Amino acid sequence: MNVSKRSLAFLYVVCILSFVAVSQTAQIDSLKISLQAAPTDQTKARDWTALSKAYLPIKPKLAQAYADSALELVQGRGWKAMEMDIWMALVPLIARRDIDSAYQISERALAYYRTEDDLRAMLKCYNFLGIIQIQQQNLTEAEKTFEEAIALAEAKDWTMNTLYLNLAIIQRRMEKFGKAITTNFKALKRAQEKDSEGVLGDIYNNIGVLYYTQQSYEEAREYYQKSLEAFEKANSPAYISRAKLNLGNAFFALEEKEKAREMYEQVLEANRELGYEKGVIAAQALMLYYHAGKNNPEARELLAHLDSLKDQMPPVDLVLLYNAKSQLYKHDAQYPQALTAVQEALEFADNHGMSTQKILALKLLSDIYELKGDYEQAYTYHLKHKALSDSLLRNSRVAELKLNEARFEFDKEQERSQLEKEALEKELKTSSLIRIFFVLALLALATIAFLIYRAAQIRKKVNLQLEMEVAQRTTDLKKANKNLEQVNYELRTFHHIASHDIKEPIRNMGNYAGIIWEEMASGDKDKLKVYFEVIEKSAAQLYTLVEDFARYSNLSQDEEIRMEWVDLNELGESLRYTLANKKGKLLIESLPQVWSSRSLLYLVLKQMIENGLRYNESATPQVILRSAEGVNQHHLIIQDNGIGIDEDQQARIFEMFHKLHPRHEHPGSGLGLSIVKRVVERLGGTVKVESQLGEGSQFVVSLPKDPGHTATS
Repeated sequence: MNVSKRSLAFLYVVCILSFVAVSQTAQIDSLKISLQAAPTDQTKARDWTALSKAYLPIKPKLAQAYADSALELVQGRGWKAMEMDIWMALVPLIARRDIDSAYQISERALAYYRTEDDLRAMLKCYNFLGIIQIQQQNLTEAEKTFEEAIALAEAKDWTMNTLYLNLAIIQRRMEKFGKAITTNFKALKRAQEKDSEGVLGDIYNNIGVLYYTQQSYEEAREYYQKSLEAFEKANSPAYISRAKLNLGNAFFALEEKEKAREMYEQVLEANRELGYEKGVIAAQALMLYYHAGKNNPEARELLAHLDSLKDQMPPVDLVLLYNAKSQLYKHDAQYPQALTAVQEALEFADNHGMSTQKILALKLLSDIYELKGDYEQAYTYHLKHKALSDSLLRNSRVAELKLNEARFEFDKEQERSQLEKEALEKELKTSSLIRIFFVLALLALATIAFLIYRAAQIRKKVNLQLEMEVAQRTTDLKKANKNLEQVNYELRTFHHIASHDIKEPIRNMGNYAGIIWEEMASGDKDKLKVYFEVIEKSAAQLYTLVEDFARYSNLSQDEEIRMEWVDLNELGESLRYTLANKKGKLLIESLPQVWSSRSLLYLVLKQMIENGLRYNESATPQVILRSAEGVNQHHLIIQDNGIGIDEDQQARIFEMFHKLHPRHEHPGSGLGLSIVKRVVERLGGTVKVESQLGEGSQFVVSLPKDPGHTATS
């Protein structure tokens, strides 16, 4: 992974600085109208308190004034609950100038609400105490505070997802990634049950941040997109902008820079509409970071603007500014100025623990010294850059494994819950059907009784016999349906296990073997090399078996296949490029166009060509791809000079798991030709083999010429 991509791992911090404000104009206007018509002092104090809370994210000084007015009105009048509520509204404001006093107020409020047994207020106090402990850098105590609050809430079956979110943030900062992802998924499950879109958006965002910091950018983009969709449903403008910023960072990391630019521009415009100056500066810093890499005029204009505002910028934006400035100086060959700027970026990154941004600064230093011709310094910084990059990459791999383990456990729990839900629904449906059947049976019996009363004795006998036959057929049909449902359920379950539950531990086995190999002392490696090779080969073989069987299962599903005209010459060249690293030659003669599925034909030909090269002991392995025309069919001929197939075995090579050779001689799953046969049959064709042992093989795939034919299931 290149440095410019990995250096973006710190950018998610910008979103926290950019979007504190939430648009509450309508709520504020409504409260002001209510305040003017307040009939009592208590109502007026409540409205002032509500206004203080509404103004807190956007105008802290005005929020302070409203809270002070409310407190002055209620003090000394015995309205203890209201007075405590006002103090709690003041805590975030007091914490800005005297964090110890804010902590003491929160403790006193918690003690009061305990005496009142007010669970909601108690949890709010716990939340404030935990946040203050975070600000005091006392993360261990903050973690205990939130865990105590969550235990209290769960004991009384109460949901307050803010506690889960803050606990997950602490665990992430403490690098307890497995715990952080588990906490987030717990919050996610509760939020889904309550159908709270705003809270869902926050949880999806937190999960995205966890994946982003571990450089799993695809997963991060997935959860940032879910976060954006949730905030759009909740109609939260500021949080929509935050989600777009995070999504832009993910696009940037995935080299989709135009999509990133679009997101940054939308965020910049939204911040301007909200009147949030710090958010505007943060978004402009990201735009500068984008434009600096392209060395365009917009970068110069933004640099001049932000350079004049650097005294107002937080460290995370300053590092962006200095790194962008260094890149522009480097483009202009102004190497002394470039070195000065990147040294400032490196100093800020060091002082504020921005490891990934430090990597970018070290890479810039190496590049600049190389351009200056100072190769000794360039090499020195190159070594520092590589050492830090490798260290972060190792830590990232371990953390990513923990994240995936937690996500796997959550998915299993979700699947188990879904199966239980489906079982309950099925049971209820069955009960309803039984009741309906019982009513219908009563009606049928009444009708039969009426007919028996009116009809002759012989007709009575015929009706009774007919009723018995209907009942027997109904029983047989129910039994057949039940058996079919069980078979379908077992097939779905097995396919899921093959595609997910089995492959996941295989990947983990391979990953952990690789990590142990890297961490092991060199002396131990020589002794254990053969055992690690056995583990790697076994994992690869089992993974191939599961992958091939899952592919075979998918081919058995009733899915529509897209048919089109396929140029086999073009397809052959694609195969030549794909198989370029294989030992041997692929000779392609003139081939026709056929009405078929490009992707499935590619799978068939690739499998058969690979077999021709793999099962080949010739000094120069060779496969020839040619065609012959029939009356109603195209015949594709794949001929090799391989080891050949014994005549007695030719009828069985298309069977599942049938292998002609021991696994240590020719590894494979035994499913390749089974998949080929199934695909060709779905395309309306046939496949056969002509071979002699030791003289190579010739496979003939016959496909219909008629463009009106469709694929079968």
